[in-house]
Amino acid sequence: MRRNFRKAYHNKSKTGCRTCRSRRVKCDEAKPTCNRCKSAGQLCAGYEPPKIWLFQPTSNTALVTNQQERRAIQFFQEQTSPILAAFSKFTLRFWEQFILRMAHAEPAVRHMMIALATRQEAASCSPDELYSLSRLRSHAFSEALHLLVRPQPQISTLAVLMSCLFMVGYEAFEDPMEMTTASVKHLGAGLRILEDQSTMAALPATDSHNEAVHVYLQPMYLQLEMMLSMLNTPIVTHCRGDLNDDLERPRLPSHFPHLVAARDAFYKILRWHFVFRAQGANEWTPHSAAFITVRSLFLDWHRLIMMYNDTLPLTDLPQRRGLLSMVSHWRTYMVALLHSADMEPGAVARNGSPYLPHGGRLKTSLVNLMHPDHVKMTFIVDQQTLPMLEICDWSDSGVLCDPALKIWPTAVVRKLADGRGFVQLVLSA
Repeated sequence: MRRNFRKAYHNKSKTGCRTCRSRRVKCDEAKPTCNRCKSAGQLCAGYEPPKIWLFQPTSNTALVTNQQERRAIQFFQEQTSPILAAFSKFTLRFWEQFILRMAHAEPAVRHMMIALATRQEAASCSPDELYSLSRLRSHAFSEALHLLVRPQPQISTLAVLMSCLFMVGYEAFEDPMEMTTASVKHLGAGLRILEDQSTMAALPATDSHNEAVHVYLQPMYLQLEMMLSMLNTPIVTHCRGDLNDDLERPRLPSHFPHLVAARDAFYKILRWHFVFRAQGANEWTPHSAAFITVRSLFLDWHRLIMMYNDTLPLTDLPQRRGLLSMVSHWRTYMVALLHSADMEPGAVARNGSPYLPHGGRLKTSLVNLMHPDHVKMTFIVDQQTLPMLEICDWSDSGVLCDPALKIWPTAVVRKLADGRGFVQLVLSA
């Protein structure tokens, strides 16, 4: 008579050493090598590194069950994330991996992700899709704001910092004719949080939080502040002696035949704008004639490149990616231009507080126009700020287009003998 023997049940360990797991025996998980391997005369192959989430999902995390929301998150991954990563190579991992994990853990971040993605898609969608995208965008933005005003610990500091970054991008996707400096205000709110020592001290002392704040968020905020401050009135402007050519207002063509022509035209506009302000613009405010003249040139460039966009076939992906990168960078320049007119010496926000903290630590010190093929913008930075800016890889990520077509400046970071340093942004013809 056959006896039925039931195998004794035991919990399988997923954290045992590699040797015990391959032998299918229970590991005692002693470190650095397990005792079971020693007693069996086996070579312990060590342990797999732990696989953890950067941000563990909270108990109140709501799963995305709506088809529209899933579509918006997919759009963010495929279209919005490359735009955000296009400004600097060092942010690639953050926008492609970290942010998705945080969106899973923090509903406010997820709603802001959906709001930003739908706003971007609505800018180029068909009329049939506009209504549904606008409704989803408004709903997601409202939900995010509702969650963000909740007190801690219901909303984490990291979620607020990340949401502020999303709001900077969200406002930058405003219609070009209606763009404001709201992006700068959101940026200032995030910078004030980062500079609040008590708030930073209250963050969980974990590797994941330290990496998120010190490796990514602080450098990204400072880099973005420099981007949005680069058109502020410089302390000194160095120009060539012969300015006849530089003072002549650029004449834009009736259309751009290719992206190289669009890039060349933008360089001429940016260079002329600095010369014009240094030599002929006595007043620089949102309502001054000088500012309106420059703003109209920026808007004309955008109109022409969008006309070129309409001529591109849907299958020409390289050209479309290049154009998308240029337009995204142009939006940042446009916000910087608006901010420069609002932030003349002594200018304050409507509530009486400066838009950005720390008293203009990233003030444009020098603009060098001595070489006709280069515009160089130099920022002197203090000892506290320099290490965070040195972390940044300022080169274009190359995600969207050939770097040769970009209208974004390259950067050089140098340390001085007294511990301070400078960052020089260079845009070449």
